[in-house]
Amino acid sequence: MDFEDLTGFALVTGGTGGIGSAVCRLLAERGSNVAFTYFQNQNEAQTLEDTLRSLGQTTLSKSIDLRDNEAVSEFINSLQDQGGIHTLVHTVGPPVPQTHLSKIPPSTFQKHIELEVNGFFNAVHAALPLLRNAQGSIIAVTTAATDRYPIRDGLSASPKAAVEMLIRALAAEEGKFGVRANAIGPGMLTDGMAQKLI
Repeated sequence: MDFEDLTGFALVTGGTGGIGSAVCRLLAERGSNVAFTYFQNQNEAQTLEDTLRSLGQTTLSKSIDLRDNEAVSEFINSLQDQGGIHTLVHTVGPPVPQTHLSKIPPSTFQKHIELEVNGFFNAVHAALPLLRNAQGSIIAVTTAATDRYPIRDGLSASPKAAVEMLIRALAAEEGKFGVRANAIGPGMLTDGMAQKLI
């Protein structure tokens, strides 16, 4: 799909990650302006911004903790005055220790639910009015492990299974407004945080 005829931005959460940065580059190559969020990686964010601008696209970035609903809403609402959002791509996923669920402290599980599930919901909730205006698209990057579970991947697969259910609900509820919602579940990759696990 090419985006030259669409106004506004594609918004990518987790833009400095391995998948997120590749998505940002592809969107820019296809003609979309790109806004992205990142957590702490300022150097990677600046490098990515420079790359996207070199492709001729308007680029915005913001360091945001997606658990902070107020900060998420403020950033997304700021895009309304710049043409809105036609696409939301959620690529956030913190590094995940590969261990059995019996060895994961409840506090760690709660942190991952808050980052991945609540963070996704915060972004979608704020973006929906803009996506309805654009009859846009929501894409969540999840994991193949929700279908074929590998041992010791519960901390990654569980939050992403919840995100997939939210995607199904959004597809059912938002279709009447022209908004599409889909999930993509890749397997193990060799870049991004996967380098820390291999």
